[in-house]
Amino acid sequence: GPTAAGLVSAFQLPPHPDELERSSEAGYDSDGTEMTEASGAPDRSPEAQARRAKAAFLRFFTSVFERLHDLYAVPASSAERLGPMDFFDDEAFLKGFPESARPWLRQLLHSQAFTEFLHARLQPPSGGPALLEVAYFNEAVDAKRNRSVRRFTKLPTPVLSTGAVPVGYRLRGPPHPVRTMYEHACAG
Repeated sequence: GPTAAGLVSAFQLPPHPDELERSSEAGYDSDGTEMTEASGAPDRSPEAQARRAKAAFLRFFTSVFERLHDLYAVPASSAERLGPMDFFDDEAFLKGFPESARPWLRQLLHSQAFTEFLHARLQPPSGGPALLEVAYFNEAVDAKRNRSVRRFTKLPTPVLSTGAVPVGYRLRGPPHPVRTMYEHACAG
């Protein structure tokens, strides 16, 4: 359906993460279940269930990839063909999780879906639905970090607030040396 920016996407954006934090104010139960306005009973419509599933996946992946920005790396290898995983410190990523979770996470990191996820961040799209999806996820991570009591400076999250990429929006990407080397690897 149409998004707030008037773009057509197969997937609607999940609720703003802060809506789930303000459970009673935003019409959510303590477990994130959406409540109907009239009765206060859980909304069990397929649309509400889909929104809850999207919100749960968003919370999960923002937690898992919260440190993504800190894990970009300039490859040590001078291999002829470099791919997205060559620009990501997977061992440092895995060290941040319990040993029991690492086999599953290792499989996730070696999936095509993660390779595409990483590529979209290493070489960000310049516009359209792809930019909206990358910006939305990045800001969901920022919103999670903003909720930390140890964070004194809050990062703005205009995409989360509006569901659209503002004119002149600057997407935070990997460090310049990583992005430059990745763009060169993709061009060659």
